Amino acid sequence: MILQIPSRILLHNVISDNNILYSSWKFKSTFYDILNVKKDSNTKEIRDAYIKLSKLYHPDNSNGSHKKFLKINEAYNTLSKFDLRRNYDYQLANPHPQGIKMKYNAYYNNDFDWSEYNNSIFRTKYKYKSSEQQNGYYGVKGIKKQTNFVIALICLFISIVGLSIQVILVKNSHTLRRDKMQSESLENEILLQHIRETSNLNGRELQIELLRQKFEQMKQEKVKNTMKTDE
Repeated sequence: MILQIPSRILLHNVISDNNILYSSWKFKSTFYDILNVKKDSNTKEIRDAYIKLSKLYHPDNSNGSHKKFLKINEAYNTLSKFDLRRNYDYQLANPHPQGIKMKYNAYYNNDFDWSEYNNSIFRTKYKYKSSEQQNGYYGVKGIKKQTNFVIALICLFISIVGLSIQVILVKNSHTLRRDKMQSESLENEILLQHIRETSNLNGRELQIELLRQKFEQMKQEKVKNTMKTDE
């Protein structure tokens, strides 16, 4: 008696321990279909779908299904890893005519052997943006991965802003120093003019004493101003 396999059943050919030969899907079911997510879903969306389905179909539940649970785990462990998901997407777009061979352990070991596909196609012509690149690539939520050109522009902008601030600070410091020197020069000119005006009214000794007292007073005031500045 010949049994006919329904067209919706996935054809499996087990070839050795933990090796499975995946033939074409007559039902066209993919890992994205199993998790019920879109192909452009990010890692968080895939993880949320996995948690929801794994709770629903866990073998310990009344409506649990061991086979379904294993498929959910297989789908999640492929789509949650960048390299595996990249290669899987490539295989969906370019199905192998004789099936895809990979090493597989249904529950405990989820490392795939892609040695047959280790060629230049994956290194040069296929690019995939992982969710880590799309969301929080630099450790800050909402900041996506930027191109080298954009990063260079940001660095240039920061350098220009920093240089501008430094120029402004140096210019202001020079202006303050110049104003202080002009103020001290003006005070000295006023003092000299005062000495000249009073030199004719006082004797030589008295003039020297007044000049000494004046300089002493200026010295004390300068010390006080310095102490206030330090505080």
